[in-house]
Parts: sequence; structure tokens; C-alpha cells
Amino acid sequence: MPYLQSLELQNSYAVRLIEADILELLRNLPDLNFVILPEFYLTSTIASELSRKKLINEIQCKHWYQPEQEHGDQGDDRAITARLGDFVRFMNAKFAPINITSLYIFTYVEHQPTQLHTSLTAQAHLCKQITLDTLIPVLSFPNLITFGLVHEYPANITLEGIEELASRWSSIKDLYLNPEPLVMHDFTLDLRALVPFARHYPKLRHIGLFMDATAAETHLTQELNPFAALKGLLVGMSLAQDPDTVAAFLSCLCPAGCELNIGISWTSYSSRSCRELDDDVLSEIHKRSALWKRVSDLLPVLIQLRSEEKENYTRRNCLLTDKINIKACTI
Repeated sequence: MPYLQSLELQNSYAVRLIEADILELLRNLPDLNFVILPEFYLTSTIASELSRKKLINEIQCKHWYQPEQEHGDQGDDRAITARLGDFVRFMNAKFAPINITSLYIFTYVEHQPTQLHTSLTAQAHLCKQITLDTLIPVLSFPNLITFGLVHEYPANITLEGIEELASRWSSIKDLYLNPEPLVMHDFTLDLRALVPFARHYPKLRHIGLFMDATAAETHLTQELNPFAALKGLLVGMSLAQDPDTVAAFLSCLCPAGCELNIGISWTSYSSRSCRELDDDVLSEIHKRSALWKRVSDLLPVLIQLRSEEKENYTRRNCLLTDKINIKACTI
């Protein structure tokens, strides 16, 4: 099948045992443009071979945790599961796959936010934590539609920073700004952070934020413009102290059918140290998830009630207008 365009490999043993065969396979598939490999299978040699493909535009590695299934040996991997510095050098090399449109990078070692910044800008800037300045380089991609940030610590982005993001990133349809940190404090955002995205992003499908969703911060003076196309709101490990009030606020923003997603998910495909969480962390996850479950149960009911209220209000206005018109015609 020399004209094969899409290839997915599934193996449960180390890539070094069959690397030569995989290289031979890739060399004889000149039209290949989409590849899915098991975890730890994108070695330097395989990455180099893929970089020679003129049509390649997407490379994926399965990074969810399945014991003894579809993953190789961590020692074999040199590219996707790599240090950010190695990734920057790889992308700056002459043989870099410059035509790819999706690249998923997983690192199993701790990195400073400055290294994340460097991986986005290819130049070093001193940055003590992930802030709006860390993410500013990504705003230069005018056609970017999906962006996700996953980090152990909360991102330090203020409400003013969210306003700037919302006003400059109109192309985004799926946006996840680290909603699931393992360090579950140091909040910089509350529920008001959703308002600019609802106002500026009519095509937004999914959004994820880490918020302190307390009741005191859900009272706004301006009228709320609901999301037009939102399908999923990922609150991750956000804090909800009063589920009833939080659900009432979200019912003003979320359209019917919008799904509320809760809890930690990225640890299932991270390093083994991240998969084994402390008892205190697990206890806090359970506590917060229970509160958000109450919000999730209430939300569709409140959305339906608001929809009915709006229809009744519109119907009453129409009847009133008809009566005025009839009276005017009679006169």
C-alpha cells in the first residue's frame, strides 16, 4: 500500500526491538501525512525519518495510562516525551517538520515557566511563573483555534489579563488555561473571568479555567451575554462554596446542552509520580468534585427555567404590542 496516508501503530513492547522495521516501513510510505504512535515510540531516529516526509502534517503519541498496553520503554523516547530545551533545538533544526499543524509535547521532568516561554518564543525571558506575558507569543498566531495549558501550579492570570486575551484571540474555539493544577490554591480568577469570553467569542466551543467560584463574586452590575455555541465548561479543580448560587450565575452564561466537566484528568497520561497523588490531594479533589456535582445537577434545570422565562417575557411583549396596534387602528 505505497499510497497509504494515515498510519497508527499499536505495540506493548520497547520500540528498540522493531525500530529498524518501523524505519523501513516509513521510508516506503511517501504519501504519509498522519501518524499515531504508542507512548515512548517517537525516538530521534523515527522523528528524523518523519521529518523527511513532504506531506506529513500531524504526529500523535498516545499518552493515556494503560498498564502493559500500547506503550514502550521511557528510555527509548527522545522527542515528544522530552525536555523543553530539546524540543526547541529540534524545531530550530534544518530537518524540523515545519509543515505539521498539531504537535503534542509531554515532559516527565519539572520545568521552570521560563522554559515553557522559551519553547513558545525560541528565546529566553526571565519569568517566575506562568503569567499573561508567558502566553503573549501565542497571540501572534492569527488562525489558532485550539490552545491548552496543563501545569502543576496555577497560572497567574488576572481578570484584566483575561480581558486582553478575550479581545485579541478571536479565532480560538477551544481554550484551556490550566483548569486542573495539582496545587489547588493561589486563585487569581473568579467566575467573572467567563464574562469576557462570552462577550467576545461567539464561536467558542470549550473553555477551561481555574477559578474561585465563591458566591460573593457572582454578583455583576452589567447584563450577562450568554455563550452562543459553548458545548463544554471545564472547571477542573476550581472551588465552589455555594453550589446553588454558582449554578444560578452559570445558567445566565451557559446555553442548553453545555456540559460541566469536573476533576483531574491529565494525571492519567502524565508521569508515574503524577499518577500517584497524595491522600490530602485526593481528599480535596473529592470534596471539590462533590460541590461541583451539585452545580452540574442544578445547571440544566436553571437553564431551562431561564429559557422559559425569556419565552414568556417575549410572548407577553408581543401580546402587548398587538393590543397597542389594535387600539391604534381602532382610533
